[in-house]
Formats: sequence, structure tokens, C-alpha cells
Amino acid sequence: MIGIIVGIDDLPSQWAFQVIEQFKDRVYAFKIHASLVRDGAQLIRILKTAGAKRVMVDRNVVDIPKIAAEEIKLWADFGADIITVFAAGGLEMMAAARKASEDIQIWASTVLTSQTDNEVEFNHRRPAREVVYNFACLAKIAGLDGIVSSAQDAADVVKDPSLNSIKISIPGIRAANEPARDQNRITSIAEAVEIGAANIIVASRIALAPDPLAAFEALEQEIHAAQKEKTAATS
Repeated sequence: MIGIIVGIDDLPSQWAFQVIEQFKDRVYAFKIHASLVRDGAQLIRILKTAGAKRVMVDRNVVDIPKIAAEEIKLWADFGADIITVFAAGGLEMMAAARKASEDIQIWASTVLTSQTDNEVEFNHRRPAREVVYNFACLAKIAGLDGIVSSAQDAADVVKDPSLNSIKISIPGIRAANEPARDQNRITSIAEAVEIGAANIIVASRIALAPDPLAAFEALEQEIHAAQKEKTAATS
């Protein structure tokens, strides 16, 4: 089954701990954002004491290779299990990050899901799918474990067998009736399942729900339905 990563940045603390307690065995990782960096070490300890099996730090590290490597080592020492770096930082930076620690999964953030197609083409002079494919190739060369990308933008990555080792984790997950809010590159559960994503990353869908526990249950049901439909279509 596709892994679920739950962002707990915006969850009230009482809900966050209830979600961890009730679903710790069904959640691949709990995600904290870069804004929580000053409390990072303590927060990771608290989450793991509460039962979190993995903690993902959505840090999007980008700096010169030496500084990036130092930050990766710091978070690994704090006990983080997954951390993001910006692929735009380049091959040398990503390779330095990998060399800094083998004990932490490092995923390359590719095209931000808040960006429009026009923004991506203006910044990179090529379509998002090409940008993400190129970043995935660099991530593999650097020895990283995966990328973060919308399903649509990762379409060329999943077609290349040489990139099978690169896990794809998809943010910007939205239901059909859910507002896009600050996201422009949104993905449905069905699309994530269809491309064979390793994980989906959800935050507002649970954090903004009247009952986050019920929202998580509904999310799992939607994943099961999408996987069942995919299996039926291919059998």
C-alpha cells in the first residue's frame, strides 16, 4: 500500500498526539516543517516518544555543499529519518548531503506545488515534466533516496526503468471537492496510485478537518478504493 506521510505542523497538539497514537502503525512518517527548526531536536524526541516510527523534516535544504552537508548531519544527529533538499541546489550539493549521513533518507524537492506552469517555464526555460525528470536523474547520481513531485510532473520519471530506485513522494493531495488553497500542482489519490507513488504527503486535508481522526480514516478508504480500481483495470 502507498505510504501516508502526515504533516502535523498545523494540527493542534491534542489532535496531533491522538493521530500519532491511533495511526502510528499506519503512517509511514510524520512531517514537521522548516519553521519548527529551532525546536527540531526536542520535537523529534517528543514525536518518537509518542510513537512516531519516522519523522520527516521538510527542510528543503539549499546552500553551498559544505553548509548543506553540515545541516544534514545535524538533523541526522537529532534523530530525523527523512529530510528534503532542494534539487535546484545542484549535483554537488546533493552529493555532499548524501555523504554527510547514510543514516537518513534524503529526498530532493523538485518543482514546488505552489508554482504555476508559467513560473516553472520562466525559471527553468522548460516544462515541469522535463525539469522534474532532470532533477530525478541528478538525485540518482547523487545517491539520494527519492524525489518530491506532483504526479503529473513525475510522469517521465516513472517511465524510465533506470530511475526505479528513486521513490516518488507526492504532496498537494486534494479531493475533488477540496479547495486548492495555495497549491497549483494538485494531485488526486487516484493519480498518485496510478503512477505508483511510494508515498503521499497530506497536511491540510487532515489538519483543517473538523475531525482529523475521521479524515485520516476517509483518506485510507480512498487509497484502498483507488488501488482496487487500478488492480481491476490491469487484470
